[in-house]
Amino acid sequence: MPNMGCLLGVAFQRQYSSLEAELKSSGVGITAPEYLIMRVLINNSDLQPCEIADILGKDKAAISRCLTTLVEKGLVETNSVSHKCKRLQLTDKGNYLVPAILKVAETKQRELARVITQNEMNLLQELLIKIINN
Repeated sequence: MPNMGCLLGVAFQRQYSSLEAELKSSGVGITAPEYLIMRVLINNSDLQPCEIADILGKDKAAISRCLTTLVEKGLVETNSVSHKCKRLQLTDKGNYLVPAILKVAETKQRELARVITQNEMNLLQELLIKIINN
């Protein structure tokens, strides 16, 4: 039986590399890590960096570095609630990119649908959620 961890890692790397290529060809002007954060903020405004790190399963330092770049690009803004608490949201410029970002997501979804059926996709999602929550 193949090593599940290796298979998951290879599948992730291939999808991630394909996402990077799609983002580059789309001209959106963001990287895959920035895309992931933007996707979280599209659906969940007003989050703290630590909440984004938890959602994405990434360390806070990596998320903070990426957020700094998104702020510099004018796509995300921070609102200080206190000296320890910052809330994040998309700027007008960030919201302007949302249709292009969602188009990339749709393209990636269609590519995946050519490989596995909708039922298989649903099952895979269920299984991945089980793995993540275990």
